[in-house]
Amino acid sequence: MIDSATEDQIKWLVDQAEIQKLISAYTNCLDDRDFSAWQDLFADEGGYGAPPNRLAKHLLAKGSEELLSSYEKTHHFLGLPAIAIDGDEARARCPGITHHVTVQAHPSQSRTVGGWLRFTFRRTESGWRIVDAFPEVAWTEGEDYFAGATRIVEHLASAQRG
Repeated sequence: MIDSATEDQIKWLVDQAEIQKLISAYTNCLDDRDFSAWQDLFADEGGYGAPPNRLAKHLLAKGSEELLSSYEKTHHFLGLPAIAIDGDEARARCPGITHHVTVQAHPSQSRTVGGWLRFTFRRTESGWRIVDAFPEVAWTEGEDYFAGATRIVEHLASAQRG
């Protein structure tokens, strides 16, 4: 028989592994252009970004497809997350670098963004889901990444607000 302290440790380890798997799926879905699967990683009330331009879950697939369609390839790399679990809620902060390649023959013509991605998660009947994903940009390099991204996000957020 396992004592309650050991059960708690096992539950914590399983939760950590499930959240790390969710974070890995987050980047893989984007780079594989599986925007519908990416959207499904979010809780029903989930969203990406900060108000007033936070995109609700129902717009995530459309928004990410519009945003990333101008790139031939992307590579979203997130480092080890710092995860804090509190019951059925969790938070994580991941260091990351994303590469957005505009011309495959000349990868030097790309846009790179570095910083952190902050997540809030909630345990649901379907497992852990993302409630919020919010990027904290520390630096950019290359073509102006934010000119197009900001325009698309503002347009979608405006339509969402009605």
